[in-house]
Amino acid sequence: MLKNRIRGFGSPSRYIQGPGVIQYLKEQSLLFGKRVFFLIDVFFFDELNRLLQTLYNDKEDSIATDLFSGEITDEEIERVLLQVQSFNPDVVVGIGGGKTLDTVKVVANDLLLPLMVIPTTASTDAPCSAMSIIYRPNGTHHHERYFSHNPDVVLVDSEIICKAPVRFLLA
Repeated sequence: MLKNRIRGFGSPSRYIQGPGVIQYLKEQSLLFGKRVFFLIDVFFFDELNRLLQTLYNDKEDSIATDLFSGEITDEEIERVLLQVQSFNPDVVVGIGGGKTLDTVKVVANDLLLPLMVIPTTASTDAPCSAMSIIYRPNGTHHHERYFSHNPDVVLVDSEIICKAPVRFLLA
């Protein structure tokens, strides 16, 4: 017998999925403004940085890209916070796996900025959740952060997901 029958459901404000939907990234980010900061996972940085330069090629566009270090620690969060603050974007976008996305969720939440996420693996619930798991530099669990809302936009390009290492698809 359930003691509490009240249930809740949190979800992103907008969820877009399909092959090639990253081509709609600029259209979606413009809903928040013209200054866009991207934190990108190391596995996809070079390829996606080139794509972003192509997508955001108007003189009115202003983007900044940064390479995620690979671990979500208090130190990495602080480093990215400083990068984002110095760029002063209208929206923050995370492209990568769960740790990359968890990092930008903390940053966007702390700076009260809109958040878009583009997962590159299917092995995590980070894209849609309103929480981040923080680790210590040695990789052990440190704590969690919970947020009042889920990401504003989740853009799942199934072509990118298919390019992920097989071990991520199996997870």
